[in-house]
Amino acid sequence: MKADEVSIAKSIQTLTFYLVRYIQQYKKCTSEQALQILMKTVTYETLNDKNTKLFCESKEYISDMLKSELEGNIENWMKI
Repeated sequence: MKADEVSIAKSIQTLTFYLVRYIQQYKKCTSEQALQILMKTVTYETLNDKNTKLFCESKEYISDMLKSELEGNIENWMKI
């Protein structure tokens, strides 16, 4: 079954919410600050590019990508 636009958007929205919470805990910051941080990442850009289908991956997989990026470990980010 092929995902429709609504289910893709919901998936991206749910993952974004999770990633904001993840950054809040990781960086000890507010949700607004966490959202600003997230929106500047390549991980978030990739998540929103529907052609990558990153929205199909688990939240743990994507948060590992994000953590690698936030730590500046691009080599690991590219492996994931």
